[in-house]
Amino acid sequence: MTSTTPLGTDGYPAGWRRPVFIGGTGRSGTWALGRLLGTAPGWRTIRTELRFHADPRGIAGYLRGEVPEAKLLHDLAERWYRRTGGGGRPKGLQIVAEEPAYLTAVEAFGARLADGQAPAEAVADLLLDVLAPHLTDGGVQRWAETTPNNVAAAGALAAAFPAARFVHAVRDGRDVAASVASMTWGPDTLDEALTWWEKRLRRADAGYTACPYDARVVVRLEELVLLDRDAQLARLAAFLEATDDEGAAWEQYFTHNMTKDALHVARWRGQLDRRAARRFDRAYRRAYRRLERDGVTSLPLDPDTVDTLASS
Repeated sequence: MTSTTPLGTDGYPAGWRRPVFIGGTGRSGTWALGRLLGTAPGWRTIRTELRFHADPRGIAGYLRGEVPEAKLLHDLAERWYRRTGGGGRPKGLQIVAEEPAYLTAVEAFGARLADGQAPAEAVADLLLDVLAPHLTDGGVQRWAETTPNNVAAAGALAAAFPAARFVHAVRDGRDVAASVASMTWGPDTLDEALTWWEKRLRRADAGYTACPYDARVVVRLEELVLLDRDAQLARLAAFLEATDDEGAAWEQYFTHNMTKDALHVARWRGQLDRRAARRFDRAYRRAYRRLERDGVTSLPLDPDTVDTLASS
């Protein structure tokens, strides 16, 4: 491998063991933040959701002791590589790794475990081996990944990558529900999608609080884009210990691409008549109060604030 960055003992750039895992409920701005980070020199945002590392049926479940080693090894070889998205298009690991190289990485992972390597360390080596061809092109020093389950799996992933940083992308639940209901997967109605959002926010918040305090940050999308742009972008850059060049690249992209129009704030109102909108808004506010009462720490901005921002 040719690289101008410091190499670790594994032969990979040292920064590769400082990934940024961006997650949330899904449809909450994870990819928007991923695109932002990927514009900085030396950064690469993985261009597809890897999923296998953060899924409770995959590596995250294995590190929590919920998935047996034999099942994980079987699923890595037989299940996780070939996934398809809408219209049968390739999605996931097959986008970032050729199958022979991927299977070689899986075999090496099994051999490390058999030789007694700690599971968390072996998992980190597996991810770097799988991603190496994707990251080597272009002299990548840091990488980010946007699987929504990243935050729910933060405790397990922090064991594998102690220097990782976790960004919890949070967005008004009404707009999340509207976005989910418009997709070809998931719930079809706004009410069902709101229940989906509440369940996943609880799960994400539990994972968020399970990882080290200084390794995590909540980014509330409306706060970042509409309420306090400069300060919130600076806060994110400071959390990620960005260089001046990285911060300048993010600021340029942010200024031109992460705007009120791009955010589609309050899009849910356009999907309902006035009476249905009032009913859905009441349901959301009840869900918000439940989450608040139950001590969920990574709540979106309160709905009144979001409504004010949408109308300004």
